[in-house]
Amino acid sequence: MTTVIRQAEVGDAPRIAVLLGQLGYPARADEVVVRIGHWLADSHSALLVAEPGSPSATVRRA
Repeated sequence: MTTVIRQAEVGDAPRIAVLLGQLGYPARADEVVVRIGHWLADSHSALLVAEPGSPSATVRRA
């Protein structure tokens, strides 16, 4: 199985919030939505997520 790397989306906020908490940076999903909005608006930033893909998955580009 491959891993798909893609740009984060607002819908990823709940899972990102969980991961931030596990790393010692607790945040609510609504706070993460705001942060994602800032990153997406900044042409010098990238916020990527990895997710399991199918055996034939490829990298998605925004």
